[in-house]
Amino acid sequence: MIKKGLKRLYKKLPYRLRKFRYDIIKYLRDSRKLKFDLQKFNDDMRKYTELNNRTEFVVCKDNLNFCVEWNTPAANLSKVLFLQDVWAAKKVYNSGVKEHFDIGSSVYGFISGILPFTNVTLIDIRPLDFKVDGLNFIQADATNLENIEDNSISSLSALCSLEHFGLGRYGDPIDPDADRKAFKAIQRVLRGGGGRCYISVPVGRKNILRFNDVRVYTPDTIINEFNKMTLIDFSMALSDGTFIENAMDDNSWVDGYGFFEFIKK
Repeated sequence: MIKKGLKRLYKKLPYRLRKFRYDIIKYLRDSRKLKFDLQKFNDDMRKYTELNNRTEFVVCKDNLNFCVEWNTPAANLSKVLFLQDVWAAKKVYNSGVKEHFDIGSSVYGFISGILPFTNVTLIDIRPLDFKVDGLNFIQADATNLENIEDNSISSLSALCSLEHFGLGRYGDPIDPDADRKAFKAIQRVLRGGGGRCYISVPVGRKNILRFNDVRVYTPDTIINEFNKMTLIDFSMALSDGTFIENAMDDNSWVDGYGFFEFIKK
């Protein structure tokens, strides 16, 4: 009876569920949780579609990535993320800042890497259940960076975080424009005449939404969104661990993660 029920439930799973990021066999053992997560996924997808006016980021069945990480800790690791964290940590270290702000980056990777030489204020919608000297944690939705004054921050990062905003993956409200709102908020709070930000997002040859996982951007999309900033560096990391500097001049890549350093005009 249980096996038949699981088989029926499995047939109702979203298209391309084979791209799950976890062991589907293990997850199927908890059918009640799966049913809840499927319902939330479908509700979020329906709400996103109703609210969305952006033609470049539409829900497409060929690009669904079912993720259920709305209650997971704020940390992760891979080859790409390791290269990303090293790239950004070097930038922050060389800048010499004593106070750095971050939006949703890996605690176990990037944040731990820069804490030895700078104080960090981390804003993340997910909980953090431990304290560390030099780390000021604020659990909040960072979409609009509310309660942070204009032109008040000298150094800010958002590594592998902004592309998830508004998709509901981490329990955040569904908002098709949440990433764009965050881009504007970052530019608002950075100090004019030298404030720097370090951004990492998935990049490809065209804009794609993989609901409810991630948005993939063209490099030009990010550069155009940060229109109050000057691009200082654009580098890339590929899934095989290849690191590409001056990636704008390299046409060999297909997709990967783009690392952008901007300075406010």
